[in-house]
Amino acid sequence: MKEEKIAIITDSSSGLPAELLAKNDIQVINIPIRVGEKVYREGAGLDPLWFQAEMAETDQVPVLEQLPVSVLQEQMNNLRTAGYTDALYILLSGGISPLASKVEACANLVDGLKVTVFDSLTAGASLAQMVQLAVAMHRDGCDVSEILTALREYQGSSATLLVLRNLRQLNKHGYVSNGSTLVSNILLRLKTLALFDETGRLVMVDTQSRLKTLYKEVTKRAHKDYLNLQDRMVITIMETPDRMSTDSLDEIREQLTSTFPKAKVVVKPFPPSLITITGAHSAGITWGPDWEFLALKKN
Repeated sequence: MKEEKIAIITDSSSGLPAELLAKNDIQVINIPIRVGEKVYREGAGLDPLWFQAEMAETDQVPVLEQLPVSVLQEQMNNLRTAGYTDALYILLSGGISPLASKVEACANLVDGLKVTVFDSLTAGASLAQMVQLAVAMHRDGCDVSEILTALREYQGSSATLLVLRNLRQLNKHGYVSNGSTLVSNILLRLKTLALFDETGRLVMVDTQSRLKTLYKEVTKRAHKDYLNLQDRMVITIMETPDRMSTDSLDEIREQLTSTFPKAKVVVKPFPPSLITITGAHSAGITWGPDWEFLALKKN
């Protein structure tokens, strides 16, 4: 019987640095972002600070461009040629991007390679945690089935809240819901809190004018998880490259560190692909179990 060789593939919205990707042999799909007639590739020479400034000034509504089938098929062919028997794709939420469903549609195009697609139902820091969990478990000899079980466990005990300063992109493409219908135009000028729901769509939680509401919402929602996880919890603040909300986010970081003293509180960049979806000057907080804890737990 041929020995199983698993490739771990994610997309650039995970925000994982290039050195970590290379060190752990993580394959990455660089998401194309279209702004008018121009197409940029996240993670392939796209400067996040420049892109943030471009987003703030353009009248065009940026979109995540769909990858051609030929590009995905070529990647799968390359994996098979390199001796991989399995390809595990851990991708940006299908509720805000068609990438996961597109890869799934290509799953049977390459003979000799078993393709499994895991929809993270989230984005950014949570996606990055899932990818690192999968890599660690694979390194320890776990198979795809065991890795998927751990990913679902992480998924069920983590959450991501976003602060949206402009709902233009979300409203235009139908990525955000108030629970029944698309958000009305009257909310477009307000700062809105949105949460990834169980289907991976962004659901409006509240509309407020201050970032302190984000702290209150996280505290309320994360309290039960913290009681269970304690020092095994990671809280990640995601901020955009221009750091427009630095003072407020620094204050929130201090408050979260005080409220959840045993948790690890870190700051990570807000990926350009997520800025494309949420709009300029957005921010986010994600919380859940430390992937290293889950990896040890499974071995």
